[in-house]
Amino acid sequence: MRTLLAWIVANPHYKLLSLLVALTTWLYVQGEQVVESKIRVPVVWALPQGLVTVEPLPVAVMVTVSGSRAAVRRSKDTDLELNIDLSDATMGETGLEFASFPPQIPQSLEIVGFSPSSIRFVLDERWTQKAPVEASWVGEPGAGYDVAAVSLEPEVVTLVGPRSTVALLREVQTKPIDVSGLTSDARVPVELDLPRSVQVEGDAEPTAFIDLEPLVERASLSDIPVYADDEWTTDGARVEVTLEGPAALLRDLDPGSVVVKVLLPDEPARARYEAAFGPQTGLRLSVIHPRDLTVVEVQPPIVEVRRR
Repeated sequence: MRTLLAWIVANPHYKLLSLLVALTTWLYVQGEQVVESKIRVPVVWALPQGLVTVEPLPVAVMVTVSGSRAAVRRSKDTDLELNIDLSDATMGETGLEFASFPPQIPQSLEIVGFSPSSIRFVLDERWTQKAPVEASWVGEPGAGYDVAAVSLEPEVVTLVGPRSTVALLREVQTKPIDVSGLTSDARVPVELDLPRSVQVEGDAEPTAFIDLEPLVERASLSDIPVYADDEWTTDGARVEVTLEGPAALLRDLDPGSVVVKVLLPDEPARARYEAAFGPQTGLRLSVIHPRDLTVVEVQPPIVEVRRR
């Protein structure tokens, strides 16, 4: 055991040097080992003036390269581009092989293949046309509210794309605008639901203005006491008051916030009166209630009041 331990610790400098040499050799071999790898290369297209493709062209292709591991690793940090010049192409269907437009890669690498290796596409006349925008929305606003209207700005956009597609568009829809949970008017950016080959001319994004309105409901409060001035009494009369207004406000309505009172003439000469709900002046039943609510009816509509 001691002999083995002595052998392990003997000549540590030579053993460390041997380990470093072996590690360096291994790293060198790894770096020079030939491997294949895929690199995503952006594609830069040059199209004929006045023509566009009916379907969008790929923005990048996968290029398989072969070379040393070190060279492949360095290539992934290089800004490569695939420049494809189609300025001499004509309208109609055409195709190309990506291998005909190889990117500039380091000499230490070899291109093995492309994915996709080829494409076919159709060139059409570049067409411009104005079209109105229609709003589309989904969801339900917050409790007690409804969507009154959704207006757009701009209301009309200029579309650009292949004539065979743009000429058929009489209007364009927005992508669904989510109004879920809204309890107040809102202004939000929207996207247009366009065919893939069609774009909007200019940089301005449409904006939607969402106009909400409160849902109108009715609620009846029963057993509401009727009050009169100190010298008068209603003999404990109670009425039912029906109110109309925003649903959210009615749901949170405190019955104590509704008061019914007899309004007498300025100089009452009689000892007994019948006050009715309805008149706007003079002797009447007056209902005091929260703003934004309307009194629909009072039952019974007539209350007798007398001097004490």
